[in-house]
Amino acid sequence: MTRDDMDSVLAEHVAAVHRAQAAGFDMIEMHAPTAICCLLSSRRAQSS
Repeated sequence: MTRDDMDSVLAEHVAAVHRAQAAGFDMIEMHAPTAICCLLSSRRAQSS
């Protein structure tokens, strides 16, 4: 996954939150257990 791909996924999630807010939701739940696992087990250097 490239940095551009990650930025695109982030933008899509932000847009989804805005749509939920516009529809009247006052909270959302993000389910991403594998994201935490991958961050903890990654052995490569993280770029900023």
